[in-house]
Amino acid sequence: MSRRSILIMASAILFNASNGSISTAQETPDSCAQGGVYIANLTDLDLWFKRDGGDCNYWRHNAFNIPIRPGELIKIFSDLYCEMTPCDEPLTYRTCKSVDKNGDCIIKISHPCKLLDV
Repeated sequence: MSRRSILIMASAILFNASNGSISTAQETPDSCAQGGVYIANLTDLDLWFKRDGGDCNYWRHNAFNIPIRPGELIKIFSDLYCEMTPCDEPLTYRTCKSVDKNGDCIIKISHPCKLLDV
């Protein structure tokens, strides 16, 4: 590519950028990162969960939402011993955030392990 071609391309880019026709990639702040994405248990079943391999916790359906924050893993179980899981993969913040299309930081889990926006 000749020097003249490079100068013409650079001029065109600068001209378009000054007119606002080139969009720059700007990171938007993650409004859910600090408080987490809240997951509602709408399965009609009581479930149990472990956060990052910790204790087995009771998760009553339609009672309370559990938050997941960046870097956390939540594994869902169908028994009080946290041995039987109906889900193939543990939940991650990234997975839950990708489901939250309206940006209100709340999603729901329905049977069997299907994540949906609220």
